[in-house]
Amino acid sequence: MKELLAQYEEEQFQTREVRTRLRDYFQQLARTATAGGTRRLIFFIDDLDRRSAETTLSMMEALKLYLNLPGFVYFLGVDRSALERSISHRYGDGAVAEIQYLDKIVHFRSLFRRPHRKL
Repeated sequence: MKELLAQYEEEQFQTREVRTRLRDYFQQLARTATAGGTRRLIFFIDDLDRRSAETTLSMMEALKLYLNLPGFVYFLGVDRSALERSISHRYGDGAVAEIQYLDKIVHFRSLFRRPHRKL
């Protein structure tokens, strides 16, 4: 049992170490790419809502936890209702308020209506 606990603690340490290095790398990238914060680096992420619920939420959480850096701007092309369904799928209906969850990650949203086309 002690060996398993020691192995678990080592794996947890390594995971934290990788996360720290990843964040440090992106902070350095942000400083370089944004000329010390004088420019913005813009990312466009489309079709996130077409992935599995787990993939979608993992990506959203990574954006918030690891890539929320000064000078980085993310545009997400998504169907908000699909994101809300992903949250419900992971946490269960009513367990988490979908709108509040998304509002912690998405700071500004704009709605676009589907264009009406006549064929």
